[in-house]
Amino acid sequence: LSPLMVGRVDFERYNDGCIDLVNSMVLVQGPATRRTGFKFIMDLAEIGAIPTSIRLIEFIFNIYQAYVLIFCKTSTGHIMAVATGEGLVTNTAGDPTVLDVNGIWTDDTFPVFDYAQAGDDMYLAQSSCPLRIIRRYAHNDWRLIEPTIASAPTIWSSANGYPERITFHQ
Repeated sequence: LSPLMVGRVDFERYNDGCIDLVNSMVLVQGPATRRTGFKFIMDLAEIGAIPTSIRLIEFIFNIYQAYVLIFCKTSTGHIMAVATGEGLVTNTAGDPTVLDVNGIWTDDTFPVFDYAQAGDDMYLAQSSCPLRIIRRYAHNDWRLIEPTIASAPTIWSSANGYPERITFHQ
């Protein structure tokens, strides 16, 4: 029920509504049903992820090519793995597709970065490092690159900081 309907027992449909719906979904046809369960896809311990330091970001190229970029801390540093709804994306040898992102973020700033996607490129912005791009070349070929920005302000530096927000306009 809308907050505007609280106490409107005179309204004919009042008794058909609810204020809180827990673990349920309202169907298009009107009734509510239990929500479906979750599907176990993978154990991130496979790639050495420390459970308290994980960030998931969706990477959707189109309805047929959708991924989850898994940024995580491991015992050896920071990595990014790629997954789909079927599990971790692997290379031809069967090993997970993993990028080393060490040196880009410190432990304090690792989960705090902004991102924006355009096609096969995911731009990452964080005030403690220059702009980075995660580029998808193929299903199991992902690379971390540092773009060349022709008109980058000279004040961007490790001393002054770098852009910490990114977006695309028009």
